[in-house]
Amino acid sequence: MRQKPFRFLMFASLAVALVGLAPATAQEDSKPEKGGNIPGVAKAVVELGGEIRATTGDRASKLEEHRDIPKGVILKSFELRLEDANRPYRFDVRGLDLTQRDQKATVGFDWYRGMKVRFVWDQLPNFSARGVQSLLNEVKANTYVVPDLIQQTLEATPDADLAPIMLDLLRSAPRSDLRLQRNTGTFTTVYTPAPHWELRASAERQIHSGQRRRSIGTYDRIGTPTGDTFRTPGQEMAERLEQTTTMVGFGASYHQEKWLVNFDYSFSQFHNNQSALRWENPFRFTDAQATPPSGGLLRGRFAAGQIALPPDNEVNQITVSGFILLPLRSKFSGLFSIGFWKQNEPFLPFTLNTAIVADNLPAGVTPTSLEALPANSLNGDVRAINSDAVLTSRPFESITTTVRYRNYDYANNTPALEFPGYAAFSESFWRTSIGVEPIESFPMGFFKQKASAEVTWRRGRAFRLQADYNWEGWNRRHREVRRTNEHIVGGRFTYEPVKWFYLRTGYHYADRIPLDYNVHYEEFDLGRMFDQSRRIRHDFDAVVQFQPNDRLSASLNYQYFGDNYDVNFYGLHNYLQGQFGADLNYALREGNSLYVSYSRDRIRTDYASVAKAGGSPPFRIANTWLRDTRDRVDSVSLGYASSVLNDRLNYDFSYGVALSNNFISTANPFTFEPAVANSAQAYPFPQVKDRFNELRLATEIKLRENLTLGVTYLFEPYRLNDFMWDILDPWIPDRVAPEDFASRYLFLNAHDGNYTAHVASVTLRYTF
Repeated sequence: MRQKPFRFLMFASLAVALVGLAPATAQEDSKPEKGGNIPGVAKAVVELGGEIRATTGDRASKLEEHRDIPKGVILKSFELRLEDANRPYRFDVRGLDLTQRDQKATVGFDWYRGMKVRFVWDQLPNFSARGVQSLLNEVKANTYVVPDLIQQTLEATPDADLAPIMLDLLRSAPRSDLRLQRNTGTFTTVYTPAPHWELRASAERQIHSGQRRRSIGTYDRIGTPTGDTFRTPGQEMAERLEQTTTMVGFGASYHQEKWLVNFDYSFSQFHNNQSALRWENPFRFTDAQATPPSGGLLRGRFAAGQIALPPDNEVNQITVSGFILLPLRSKFSGLFSIGFWKQNEPFLPFTLNTAIVADNLPAGVTPTSLEALPANSLNGDVRAINSDAVLTSRPFESITTTVRYRNYDYANNTPALEFPGYAAFSESFWRTSIGVEPIESFPMGFFKQKASAEVTWRRGRAFRLQADYNWEGWNRRHREVRRTNEHIVGGRFTYEPVKWFYLRTGYHYADRIPLDYNVHYEEFDLGRMFDQSRRIRHDFDAVVQFQPNDRLSASLNYQYFGDNYDVNFYGLHNYLQGQFGADLNYALREGNSLYVSYSRDRIRTDYASVAKAGGSPPFRIANTWLRDTRDRVDSVSLGYASSVLNDRLNYDFSYGVALSNNFISTANPFTFEPAVANSAQAYPFPQVKDRFNELRLATEIKLRENLTLGVTYLFEPYRLNDFMWDILDPWIPDRVAPEDFASRYLFLNAHDGNYTAHVASVTLRYTF
């Protein structure tokens, strides 16, 4: 099924090509008139071959995460081009990795009298896991179903006796692969009907299909003498994707020598064939609610559950833009865009659990009824306005100034709703409020503004200095901070005294200031949301490039990015990112070149948290714990390419390795209270290691002028040591404390792991 789009495209292209080839070929024997036309030109290139693949290890899905490596015969590439100076058109077809999940094909048609047409078919796979197992594998009426006998048996079996039954069920469960596929078809055309005019049209269709992991669950709090212990029981299942996005657009431009105006309209529609993910609970045949009066124990006892999936929606957008040239070598550009977003998907009922009791609903109305909802749908309505104005001027030969203002108004006109409650604790208990606050939906919106001024001074070709100031302001609706102001100052320096040396460096300093902070009554009053709190930002980068001769070129680059937050509050304190890279290219002799590169990427985050304890206040400074996370990736690649025998023999060798390390350290700055040791004490974490290697050998031999043989070999070993994945099994009751209700721990066992892959291919490229 995945090959149909290409087959249709290939046959259609060949048919059109044959129509044009006949007259073009007939003219090959006739000589062009003096000073006249060039004969017709037709060219086709086909690359066919075979591929073999061998892997060891049961977690090799990462090898094909975003690419397809099939076994057997492959159509590696295809190209067809037809043009004739005696005819006012050109036609071309190109394809890569055809008939595969990651294929791409392009058809182009140029009419020299003012029209260009392009069609692109692009496929992108996402292979996330191979051989996953689950009791939820049969779908009926858009619901994952479990045989009644299994539900009844597991519900009646005590935790202590579940292990042998579950292991037998999982051994017999069928294995499947988790794959996603995004297929995109794009059509664009540009037509120039007359001087100064241009008309545009485009259409795009994206199709997302396949399966991905989706988890459901809740958390339970278990009291002990040393504080509460939290557990997160849950189930994983394969969410089915059947989503399409359709986009169409039309535009027109009119220009004169000193001005231009554009008008564009676009429409986008998203459709999801799956409105909800529904499933039967393997461990429950009958509904039950969590333990009254607060639902604190035995949660998740529903027989069937559901989760709403992304709803259908549509967007209409109109954009007007243009520019005008002014005196003093000045230019003014402007843009205004308005979009209307609509979403009116019907609501699902609060729950499918018939055992939940809700005392605040009208007589005869239960949480499973649509009558319990405050509205039939969200009636989502958003208006987004974007405007941008730029004035650039060069009053003097060496000085350029730019002033810019832009804003984005996200006006959320969706009605606010107050709900009578909701099915909390994994659809097991009716909750009517959070503390004393009712259950409400708030239509969040914002108005964002940004203004900037920039001055650039040039002195000849060698020297350029730029200084700029930026201001950014946010007005938010229904957020903790209603207003923030950010001031950004910095500049950039470029130096190029000779052709073979280039230096560029820049630095910006930013200070974001919230004018107020509204802490919710249940939150820790010293907690802060990182996207709205006070922040100091440092952003520095530098690049050096030099090429003293035609054989040697090298470059160095460095970047530092740091966000520093107020350490007097809790939450994120620092986000630091650094990157260093070096590249070297050297031509040993004609037709032979060597390249080497190295990079190091580092990310560090640290934040402060506090454990919740009994008594008043519930958050006490003594129960603080700190976490510092450091990620480091070192990458090295080298390669050698050579061309001999008058370019008839080419070979390429490359090797790359990436070493990733994750370090997590925790600490208690104060002496925590023994009664909350389980949630306040800092514990060490094991190191996470990731090792990726890739060795590639490629050779091309030109057998004839129009026939080339290619041989490629890929060796790819991958190693992962990750404590978070190592403890994950399809079912883990033996790793859960005896006091826990462990029957709801059921996983797909879908994750990356160690593997070694060998891939070899042989191709023949024929040009005619």
